[in-house]
Amino acid sequence: MAPPPMRVLIVEDENDWIELMTLALEDEAEDRKVPAPKVDTAPDADAARWLMPVNVYHLISLDMRIP
Repeated sequence: MAPPPMRVLIVEDENDWIELMTLALEDEAEDRKVPAPKVDTAPDADAARWLMPVNVYHLISLDMRIP
């Protein structure tokens, strides 16, 4: 039985970077034969602050240059 998917929050305002990170996470999950992670995105800190208490995240990727 496969483990449940990880949940990841990407706080980023550039869609290209979000797509690259999502693909990298999916590729790694496929290589390890585990479910692909559920990826949520937030374009800024306010949106991330709203999401964090609503979901449990195993990983948060934060663009340090966004407000």
